Amino acid sequence: MKPRSQSCLVVADGRLPGLCAAWAAGVCGGSPAGTSWVAYPKPSGNGARGRAAVVQTYAHTCNLQGGIELPGVSDVGAGRASLGAESVDQDQSGRQGYEQSVVLLAACRAAIQQGLSRVVWPINLGGDAAQDTGAPSGKALHHIADACDRAMLAGQLANIDAGRSSQGVVIELPYVDFSDAQVMELAIDMGVPLSACWWCDGDGAAACGTCGQCVRWQRALTAVSPGATLVQVVTGRKHERVEK
Repeated sequence: MKPRSQSCLVVADGRLPGLCAAWAAGVCGGSPAGTSWVAYPKPSGNGARGRAAVVQTYAHTCNLQGGIELPGVSDVGAGRASLGAESVDQDQSGRQGYEQSVVLLAACRAAIQQGLSRVVWPINLGGDAAQDTGAPSGKALHHIADACDRAMLAGQLANIDAGRSSQGVVIELPYVDFSDAQVMELAIDMGVPLSACWWCDGDGAAACGTCGQCVRWQRALTAVSPGATLVQVVTGRKHERVEK
C-alpha cells in the first residue's frame, strides 16, 4: 500500500482546536510548508465574513494553503454547522450530526481533489474545564464514539465516490478525547498564537470575556495558567504558565 502523505486538509471554523491542528501541520513539522490546506464550513450569522477571514489569516500564519470553502448551514439547513464541542448535544432531528456529516464529506472530496489522503477534524469532546477530572465522562465517551464512527463512515463513503483511481482518504481526530484544558495546554506548549483565533459568540474575533465561548475558554486557560486572562492573551500581552 502506498504510504500516506504527511500533507493534509485541516477542517477549521476559527476556534482554538482548528488553529492547533493547522499549527501542527504547517509549523511543527507535520507537513512541508505550503503543501497542506485549511478548509472551513461556509459561515453565516454573526461575524460571518470576519470569521472566514480569521480562518484564512491563520492558514497563512501556519504556512498552509487556504481558501477552500465547504458547505455550511446555509446549504444544508437552518443555523450554522459547528464542528466544535459546543454542539455535541444534538436536537431530536439530529440536525447537527447531519451538518457535520455534510461538512466531512465535502472535506474528503476537497482533499481528494487536491491529491491529499488525510483530513484532520480537530473536534475535542473530552469535556469542559469546569468538569475536567482527567478522564472523559460517560456522556463524553458516547459523543467521542459517535464522532469516531461519523469520521470513519464519511471517509468510507467519500472513497466509494472517488473510485479506484484515488489513493483514498482517511479522517483523523487527533484531539477527540481532549478536554478544553488539554487543548489550551497543547496550544501554549506548541507556541500557538492565541490572538489568531475567533473567540466570541458574537460578531467580533477578539475575546469579550463574557459570552459563552469566552467563559468556556477562560476556564480552560485558568486550569492551565492560573491568573492569566483570555482578554490579555488575545490582545497579545505576554503571560507565563503558573505551575500548579
